[in-house]
Amino acid sequence: MFLPAFFSVYAKEHNLEYAHLKIDVQPDKLYPVLEAARLLGFNGLNITVPYKSDVVRYLDRIDTLAEKIGAVNTIVIRNEKLYGYNTDLYGAIRAIEEKIKRSINSRDKCLVIGTGGAARAIVQGLIQRKSSVTVCYREPKSIRTNSLMKDLRRKVEFIKNTKEIVRFISKANIVCNATSAGMYPHINELPLKKQFIAKAAKQSDFSQKLFFDAIFNPYQTLFLKIAAEFGSLTQGGIEMMIYQGVIAFELWTGFGVSKKSIETAKKALKPS
Repeated sequence: MFLPAFFSVYAKEHNLEYAHLKIDVQPDKLYPVLEAARLLGFNGLNITVPYKSDVVRYLDRIDTLAEKIGAVNTIVIRNEKLYGYNTDLYGAIRAIEEKIKRSINSRDKCLVIGTGGAARAIVQGLIQRKSSVTVCYREPKSIRTNSLMKDLRRKVEFIKNTKEIVRFISKANIVCNATSAGMYPHINELPLKKQFIAKAAKQSDFSQKLFFDAIFNPYQTLFLKIAAEFGSLTQGGIEMMIYQGVIAFELWTGFGVSKKSIETAKKALKPS
């Protein structure tokens, strides 16, 4: 599995006895699982979709950044207390900046598709870099969409996932999928219609754009494959996952991760 693989690389660097387990949790079992982790003496947990916002209510304390984002992807357990953090922001921004080989800045125009926990982290990271941000939503009446609108209406623009999005894809130079559309096993799903991407490609130069996907499995999603066909630079979620994991590992163990271990993790996770 992806998570155990790269965390094992980090642990090996420091000769730590370490195990990272994947646990499937049903919605009504979220709180009991957290309580079990607390009582069993876990060092911490990674939280993934769809629980990054839902988990907040069960924590003893939440980091300032995670509170600002409104989502938690990393929990540290100390003295049977649950502390929430968000390392997705760091992971996503570093992955994007590594690919475009520069810092995101106020000249960048960014489109983020989705309103869940990953979207919240990415949007907050882009706002910190003072870029122009537009958020595309599918369900206007969903709790997540309404919550994000309430929190960020004055800082970002919101649009519905309709043909209107073509104009925003055309003017954006960074387009991010922060939904689960296209994640294994639903690899043929798209966060927006292919015809919208194709039309935007006729109206703008895709060679000047980066399409980023927070999904790490598959390595290259259908969303990225289509963007690449039109000449766009692409970046999948592997690097985001690796870099968010660096911060999470440091929080859990107190040990840093070297550049060498990061590169080893990348090589281990990238398909040959």
